[in-house]
Amino acid sequence: MRSICFLTPHRALTGSAATIAPLNIAAGLARAGKRVLLVDLHSTSTSRYHQQLRHKNLYHYIIDHEPLSSCTTRLGMNLEVMGSQGFSAEAELFAMEDLTRRELFTKHFRDLHAVYDYVLFDGGSSLGLLTQNALYYCAEAIPLIPTTAHGIDYGMKMIRTILLSSQLFGKPVRISRILPIEYKPDNHYARSMLAMLFSEYTGQLVMQPIEDRKTLEEATMKGQSVYTLPSSTTARQFRAVVEMIVQDEQLYDSDIDERMRRQAQLMRFSKPRADVPLQYFTSEVMPMSRLET
Repeated sequence: MRSICFLTPHRALTGSAATIAPLNIAAGLARAGKRVLLVDLHSTSTSRYHQQLRHKNLYHYIIDHEPLSSCTTRLGMNLEVMGSQGFSAEAELFAMEDLTRRELFTKHFRDLHAVYDYVLFDGGSSLGLLTQNALYYCAEAIPLIPTTAHGIDYGMKMIRTILLSSQLFGKPVRISRILPIEYKPDNHYARSMLAMLFSEYTGQLVMQPIEDRKTLEEATMKGQSVYTLPSSTTARQFRAVVEMIVQDEQLYDSDIDERMRRQAQLMRFSKPRADVPLQYFTSEVMPMSRLET
């Protein structure tokens, strides 16, 4: 099983790729035959997609100890989603009374290997208690970085935050992939930002960015995924991202022997840039010095 936390920069607009990419990635994995649970930590969203979710959600599962099956909504074959609407500050304060407050998800989402192949958390942009729990629980993090001036700036800060959190938690969180979003191929600045990301994160960067297209907004308004428009460019891009995530299973799937995973990691990062140490690509926590320049 793989556990992945998606994080987006601040000021991501509702309906943009930053806010609905995790849902479309989850739907793509489900279409690929993977059993997926997506936990959506956006507690205040009112989109049509969120309106489809059950009244019982993360709040009832964590605070009221309701069964997992009664707190998830089946949105398609192999895809279940748990919302977090109503998980108020009061509930977070209740959770914080626990001395192991960062282990809240670790306690409640353990032993899911027989039920799901992927447990995904859409952590949004806030590093509140819920997102901290998601980072502590997950073995991987995938930041979604808009290829704009503010997006890159916030994205780099987010990467530093993930790495700092990993150090503070004393538990490694691998940045398995970095996904560029809201990309405009005809924009010179966007192309230069993508090139900069490639030079800094050669091993982690998804080379198929998600473009800034109306297809995402149209599908979201209908409460659907982009795959309902299979011939669209956006659907093709998401399929490429999903395929890359599936190909990474040998590197990060906890059900695969650790020795085999390490061998796969070494093969993937066997030819790093000449001026970057091998440790930068293979270590579980990348050196902070590389992010300060």
